[in-house]
Amino acid sequence: MRDTHGMRTRLFAAIGCVAAITLSTGAVAAPHQASIASRTPRTFIAPTQSGQTVRMHVGDKLKITLGASFRRPTSTNRAVIHRINHSGGYPTNETARATFKAMSAGKAVISSETDAPCLHATPRCEIAQQAWFVHVIVK
Repeated sequence: MRDTHGMRTRLFAAIGCVAAITLSTGAVAAPHQASIASRTPRTFIAPTQSGQTVRMHVGDKLKITLGASFRRPTSTNRAVIHRINHSGGYPTNETARATFKAMSAGKAVISSETDAPCLHATPRCEIAQQAWFVHVIVK
């Protein structure tokens, strides 16, 4: 006849020892902490359609490409999302490009509008201007 009660007791004792050793060495990390620490910042492409919302995390980047007649995009809250580079746009006749980086949690709006030389002349032209904006939520 086997002593199954004694074998079971020894098995549970062994499992308990392994668990105690593992926990005391810190080999088990909390799943939430591990996922936060290992998150790689991502780069997003901004929507070309105005009025959209982009959700990002701190450290992520947002690339914006607009037509050559647009001014360089600006942020309503540079503490949340800050422009780190730009090129082209009015008055260069080159595609307007900008990259923004999410700096801290919060909300901001990135916007731009078209411009033209005749808007700065006398008499001023009356061409329609186009506005573009995107809502940004950083977590």
